[in-house]
Amino acid sequence: MESFWDEYNSSEDKLSVIRHYIELILRQILKFDDDDVIDEHQSFSEMGMDSLMMLEMKNFVQTMLGRNFTLNVSTMSELTNVNKLVSYLEGAIRDMEEGNSGEVVDHDTFSDELVKTINEDMELVSGIEVDPEVIEPCPRGQIKSVLMTGATGKFGPFLLKAILSLNHIEKVYLIIRQRVNTSLKQRLEKSLKDCLDDGDQVVDMSKLELLSGDVTEPHFGLFNPVYTELCSKVDAVVNCAVKGNLMDPYIKSGQSSGTDIRTSNMISTVNVLKFAMEKRIKHVLHCSTLLSNNKVDEENGVQWEGWYEPGDVFQLKNVGYPVSKFVAEVLCRRAHEIHNVPVQIFR
Repeated sequence: MESFWDEYNSSEDKLSVIRHYIELILRQILKFDDDDVIDEHQSFSEMGMDSLMMLEMKNFVQTMLGRNFTLNVSTMSELTNVNKLVSYLEGAIRDMEEGNSGEVVDHDTFSDELVKTINEDMELVSGIEVDPEVIEPCPRGQIKSVLMTGATGKFGPFLLKAILSLNHIEKVYLIIRQRVNTSLKQRLEKSLKDCLDDGDQVVDMSKLELLSGDVTEPHFGLFNPVYTELCSKVDAVVNCAVKGNLMDPYIKSGQSSGTDIRTSNMISTVNVLKFAMEKRIKHVLHCSTLLSNNKVDEENGVQWEGWYEPGDVFQLKNVGYPVSKFVAEVLCRRAHEIHNVPVQIFR
């Protein structure tokens, strides 16, 4: 990395120098051999890059270009292949040489607009009207039917295995997003195979019902009769659907393309909590993250294990993933305190 500027300044083909160093970074992160061909138009995700690898690449690029250059996470998330990244860096370097410094993002600061959005989001379940005739939750030890989100994620297969091992569980409904040319059962089986050790991959499929849906959509994207029936049947919801991309900023959908992290982690939690209040009150087990927790219990010096105060969110770094999970926890607290939904948080 130290030789980048020497080669860049001495070369007439500066674009090739940038591309060469980006490919060196990719080969180091992805453990590619020297003879492995890198397609500059193939997306980084298709190459096998996850969000942590993208952060690693961002840091490599930042180190390569030096302290006068800042590459923020929101910009990096839009540079989805080698060609886009190289083109962006060429322009950024030219701006540096002409004295036009790029935007420096302070991750300790929240804009007024973002503060307003976050504060509004933390109240999204407060005004929900619950039918006064709603059925009270069953005792926790009598839970028989469970609706689960995120079963095909990194953590989902382990949790699903644990749920099915409980003798009192009779039915588990899985909300799984449909993929092209892949059945719901194939998606689930692949996740079980990828995440669980040999011998642990077999689950009691007779207890499962796989539903094509999307937890970020109203009613999980299900037909109304199906959704209504689930509202009456289900005793508990296990919510471990998550988008864990550390590159995404916390913004409202419509300001970004695709499913943003606010929608994936916060709006999905709103939909889960609404479901938990329909027809009968349901137990909610919500999977969160320690990244949303920067508090320490002053009495014993360990990480805070209670509810968050809403204002504590602005003590976090301004990064989409922990902020979205913090807001989701506050929503769970609101559902518990205002609507008496029994909620348990797992961090």
